[in-house]
Amino acid sequence: METREGSSPSFPTLSNVKEDKLKIETTPRDDHQVKMVVHIEADQFEKSMHQAARKIANRIKIPGFRPGKAPYDMVIRNVGEEGVRSEAIDLLIDEVYPAALKEANLTPGAMGKIETISEETPPVIEFLVPLEPEVKLGDYHTIRKEYKPPVVEQKDVDEFIDRLRMNYATSEPVEREAQRGDIVYLTLAGNLINPAEGENAILLKEGSYPVLISEKNGNDNDWPFSGFSEALIGKTVGYEGLTDHQYPDDSSLDNMRGKHVEFKYKVDSVKKLILPDLDEAFIQMLGEQKSVDEFIKSVKENLELRNKNEYDRDYSNELVDEICKTATVKYPPQLVEDEIEELLKSLEHDLSHQKLDLATYLKTRNLEKEAFIESEVKPAAIQRLERSLVMDEFTRLEDIKLDMAKWDEAVNDTARNLSYSTDINQLRKKMSRDQLSQAVTYETANRLMNQQIFDRMKDIATGHYTKPVDEKPAEEKKPVKTSAVKKTTKKAEATPETQKEDK
Repeated sequence: METREGSSPSFPTLSNVKEDKLKIETTPRDDHQVKMVVHIEADQFEKSMHQAARKIANRIKIPGFRPGKAPYDMVIRNVGEEGVRSEAIDLLIDEVYPAALKEANLTPGAMGKIETISEETPPVIEFLVPLEPEVKLGDYHTIRKEYKPPVVEQKDVDEFIDRLRMNYATSEPVEREAQRGDIVYLTLAGNLINPAEGENAILLKEGSYPVLISEKNGNDNDWPFSGFSEALIGKTVGYEGLTDHQYPDDSSLDNMRGKHVEFKYKVDSVKKLILPDLDEAFIQMLGEQKSVDEFIKSVKENLELRNKNEYDRDYSNELVDEICKTATVKYPPQLVEDEIEELLKSLEHDLSHQKLDLATYLKTRNLEKEAFIESEVKPAAIQRLERSLVMDEFTRLEDIKLDMAKWDEAVNDTARNLSYSTDINQLRKKMSRDQLSQAVTYETANRLMNQQIFDRMKDIATGHYTKPVDEKPAEEKKPVKTSAVKKTTKKAEATPETQKEDK
């Protein structure tokens, strides 16, 4: 019987429906995922159909009834059973998936997805559940590695100061052969030798380029390749030359990797560099209100800090590699896909600072995006993911927690470093006070935690760490369950008209 305005629709409530355990079948897969098949009970599906009809009645107008007042049969008649069924399945998924995970004792490590929904009534829903990563570390306490940061010598200080003076050097033309320390201005062009079919042979468009002849032999910083400037020694204005170079596959110049290039050049001018004297006037020009001796001392201290930071970074990476070698790591493919997406976003961000986009970058390297991801991005993503999982487990096993006693000092260091490296006023324009505070807090916590992890790894590797006798083992981690599921479905034996769409 139809229910007219003012009447109450006959929808069953939750208390009308019998609560039964779900009928679940689980099948583990080799890729650290589980296929979970859930058989919906008839009364549970009937309840969902009525709940779906109620939702639909609230958002569409059915002639003769106020919103939400149309009875179940009238909703079916106006919307169609398939429309109500689709809404009911959405409701079921939100209810069934977390309940099924709990009942099947599965802990997801990423968002699950729907594989199929059968057309039968009640339906059978097949989920694909990515499992939480599993990490087992080897006996990393036996790893040994000497810790010996490099010593800064006086020649290192002198070279740094010479490079600094070079930045403020002036030049004057000379009418003689080019010699070490000179800047030679060239008309230079570079073309591929034996380019592949369809490949652009021009790698360096003809133009005017300055080349500094290093004071030392075999300067690795030579451009366009190491040793190029050596060939300019003894040359005069008007000299024309031809040389070629085979770039290695790991060249720092991305677009030159593996290329055999011929360079044609002409000497346009030779200029002598005149370096400023290292005196009080030069120091003050740098903004350093110090004596020359104090300046030299500060240069040495900064070099020692820089070298130590670089050494610590390499030392840490090598220790992590050693720990990873004996670790067993299992994870679902979704985590790799997420890592790939993050790496691509990071690359696009970096390219934007060079006024490039990813498509242009790939074009300069003559690469297709899919091939680039498979050959370069995916291996990097896997390595980064596995190292991260291993270090998370190391941190848990070693029970490393933030040392709050060092927190205030660390916050001050972060704020000070931030003010040195970035225009703090620009940041204040872009961020609110709370956002800036959160950024400093996050950066401080991350830096302090990384330092504590590094210190523990170093102490273990150098044999200086002894686990306290009364130290309790780290508690088992309690992961946050990811009970969400992607509603991208592929119904079994369904037609395009009845296929469930993404929400």
